[in-house]
Amino acid sequence: MKMKIILLAVAFVCLSMPAQAQKEKQTVKSTDDTQKNRVTVEEALTAIERSTWKNIIDKKYDDFARLLADDYQSVYGKTRNTKASEVGGLKLVTFKSAELSDLKVQMISDEAAVVTALVKSDAVTAEGVASPANLRTTSVYAKRGGVWLIVFHTDELIRLPEM
Repeated sequence: MKMKIILLAVAFVCLSMPAQAQKEKQTVKSTDDTQKNRVTVEEALTAIERSTWKNIIDKKYDDFARLLADDYQSVYGKTRNTKASEVGGLKLVTFKSAELSDLKVQMISDEAAVVTALVKSDAVTAEGVASPANLRTTSVYAKRGGVWLIVFHTDELIRLPEM
């Protein structure tokens, strides 16, 4: 009996994989009112991730905050931030640039996704100390009320191979 249940579960998972692949190709309306094209969820999340960093560089902290869920958390080493402390902390650093590459979107469900990227940033601390960094970032997105919001973020300082 247990073996039948296990086989049924495996069959269900295998049969649902094509359906999940179809779901990942679903489209969403662009958030840009001037653009009437439809884009895939992955393209929309990639655009939001790029917009997040652009808002930080442009010091558009209110626009940045609108991309974060109210229950947002971030973790950097031993530090855990809320939405308010994340925005407040960013105001203490001036980002001159942030170049994103290797962006990947992994859909978890129709309403959840993980976005990873490499970010090469150039920043200056409040004390005026230059702080260039190469980061591997991870953001978790959730669709709430029809809007994709960042619910969690972390990054790790990495060393890239010399070229």
